[in-house]
Amino acid sequence: MEDRDKYLWRPNDNSVRTKLRFDLETTHWLDSVKNATPNTTSFSDAWGFVGLVLSLTFNILLFLFLVLIDLIKWVIRVWPKRKKKRKYDDIPTFENKPPLSAQEVRDIIKGAEESGIVRTME
Repeated sequence: MEDRDKYLWRPNDNSVRTKLRFDLETTHWLDSVKNATPNTTSFSDAWGFVGLVLSLTFNILLFLFLVLIDLIKWVIRVWPKRKKKRKYDDIPTFENKPPLSAQEVRDIIKGAEESGIVRTME
């Protein structure tokens, strides 16, 4: 008891008031120790952040790619279509002509036979 009475700056009884003061002091010291230690993140938190960054990067690149594709489609649709002059464009085609009649076919065959180009089998 004699040693306890020497420390007057700190009460030594078991009263409610003394316990409350010790409890407040303990809370203060625990908060101080917690704040003094560096905050470390766990491994899963770090990988979660890396996943978020990669996902954001991928989504931005995908968005830019889709915008580029839509821009190309729009330019193709709006751009005036120019017909290129090809080597054989001057040669007449028979696409828009009506089909030959039977008499015209006979006349063509007869003319070919007379000129000796075609021989008919008889």
